[in-house]
Amino acid sequence: MKALRTAVLLMALPLTFGAPAISVPATSVPPSPADGDLVYVGMHGAEIRAGRFDARSGTLAMIGPVASVPRPTWTIRHPRLPIIYAANEDGNDGARNGSIIAFRADRRTGSLTRLNEVDAGGGGTTYLTLDPRSMTLVAANYAGGSVATFPVLADGRIGPRASLVAATGSGPHRRQAKPHAHSVLVDPTGRFILVADL
Repeated sequence: MKALRTAVLLMALPLTFGAPAISVPATSVPPSPADGDLVYVGMHGAEIRAGRFDARSGTLAMIGPVASVPRPTWTIRHPRLPIIYAANEDGNDGARNGSIIAFRADRRTGSLTRLNEVDAGGGGTTYLTLDPRSMTLVAANYAGGSVATFPVLADGRIGPRASLVAATGSGPHRRQAKPHAHSVLVDPTGRFILVADL
């Protein structure tokens, strides 16, 4: 069985998980279950879409919507299980928090089954990363200006929030009136979390 891969489509920019950004022709012919690697596309709409990427031909054949999620702008995969994590970027208005949703992926059909959802601790959850050594999911909350961590349980579900760190202050530009955590990475040693503040 082919490895499960994920992808994110942010503002119509195709990206394949684990590979450099590439542009691929989309086809309207429904793919067969064995044709290519699964690709999951998140966007500013209200759904996650699935497709199959054929690396030999460079084609991306869309399967269609597989989950209803408000603003699923970032998706990542579990390193071993057929689990997809989606950031719900809701709450950029500061009125509510974003969330993170865990889904089990059907490798044959691409369909997603919701496992659980956790409050991300801040509005506008815009980026996720997963440290495979500690099995910790790290989220950047853009509107909340914060970073949250969550344990990933043995079955792939997301555990209760372990920490929440909110930045304070402003940047040198007038547009930077407050912090906006935009991405997070775990450094190669696993000792530090690097946060980009937009």
